[in-house]
Amino acid sequence: LMEQKIAFLRRNFLFRDLSFQEMARVLKVVHEVSYREGETIFAEGETGDDFFIVVSGHVSVAAGGKILTEVDPGGHFGELALVLSPVRSATVTAKDRLRLLRFSRRDFEALVREEPVLANKLLVCMLQNVGTRVRELSRDYTNVLKENERQKR
Repeated sequence: LMEQKIAFLRRNFLFRDLSFQEMARVLKVVHEVSYREGETIFAEGETGDDFFIVVSGHVSVAAGGKILTEVDPGGHFGELALVLSPVRSATVTAKDRLRLLRFSRRDFEALVREEPVLANKLLVCMLQNVGTRVRELSRDYTNVLKENERQKR
């Protein structure tokens, strides 16, 4: 069972570079939580400092009343709360029966203090993920600007 959990977590960007021993350490602070269909995991503007990975079920992510995306099993949400302000930028709702793995900022910070090599790996993976997202947003923004210019002509 532990090997299955480790294999599942390894598919997530944050844990992909960890050794078996490091994954076993992480498993001690990653907790499974469940939600019913329609239940809100967290709401835009609320405070919260948990990162979630979807084990089963699907979530809907909305901001300003508009659906931004859906997250399927193996996907994740809330990772920025591990290192940034705890104010949530979106509302996340269970689309169906949902099982999540929850990793809290408090546990993340404890790993940073107690396990510097492990913490370094986690922080590098987080930075790479954020960098990829910034690059994608920049590309999308540039494409929107170009499209707006074309429409003006």
